[in-house]
Amino acid sequence: MDLELAARGLRDKYLEIKRLRLADATEAQARPALSALVQRFPGALRELDRLEMAALDGRLETLDAVLSGSLEAPPWLHWQASYHGWMRAALRMRRLLRGVAGVEGIRAVLERHYVPADDEPQLAGLDGPTLTQLVRPPGGRLNPWVLGQLAALYGVSVEELEASLFG
Repeated sequence: MDLELAARGLRDKYLEIKRLRLADATEAQARPALSALVQRFPGALRELDRLEMAALDGRLETLDAVLSGSLEAPPWLHWQASYHGWMRAALRMRRLLRGVAGVEGIRAVLERHYVPADDEPQLAGLDGPTLTQLVRPPGGRLNPWVLGQLAALYGVSVEELEASLFG
């Protein structure tokens, strides 16, 4: 993952969340901006709802310091960028896989149609059980599955990861 690109993207996201919080807009007026935010950063609505303004400002200050080179990227920056990438990829892959059964079928479709962005998981790193769970996540919900994948990837608990991501 390109850390500078990730930090710039997250900075854009937090500026947009802050702008939306401060805007005096009706739901209908805000809908296009919210839709664009969620397309790029799935899960951002949870941050919009949960993060206090002080936390938003703190994250923006941290990202500015990382981008200026005066601060090493904290773990949450990596986790946050990975969360959005994994969730975006998982949503896209699930759309591609509607009606597809079996690991071989899943892999064949993804090999033809899945092109990961820099912050998204590489297909080669996803084994059969992971792909099967992607299509039918335990409990039926995608977000806990993504959080579990990232917790395993970064060696932290799901609870720690979720608290760091969503405040």
